[in-house]
Amino acid sequence: MRFLMLACLLFVGASTAICQVSTEENLENIVRAFLDQKPGLILIESPMEGPLNRGGDAAAVAITKVVGARDISSDGITRILLLIHMSFEAPRIIENPSDRQPRTTLFILKYLSTLPASPELKKKIVETEQFVGHATGSTARGK
Repeated sequence: MRFLMLACLLFVGASTAICQVSTEENLENIVRAFLDQKPGLILIESPMEGPLNRGGDAAAVAITKVVGARDISSDGITRILLLIHMSFEAPRIIENPSDRQPRTTLFILKYLSTLPASPELKKKIVETEQFVGHATGSTARGK
């Protein structure tokens, strides 16, 4: 009986410690893991999806923290676009109401459009910007 109680206490303590990781830190870790994958390999694990879907603009903030001063390759741009798309797929479930407005997201998309990229990738950037604008009711590029 004592062993069972001790095991329960350890389980509760461990789950409490896991829950203490902030959403912001969790998103940053997810973004870092996704961007640091082997080039050409795009793997989204299911534990990544929920936090990204509930992240909205907070995911864009995490992207800026992780990318920092790194050079962004075409593969990196593709990954960032996918992260942005996932974070605005269902705006109604974004946890923080202020993260439903894509302020940082639109800033990132505008920056990505200035980077050297293929015409196909430039088109994907514009399409992602339009998707975010449509999903959130925001006006992109001052239109």
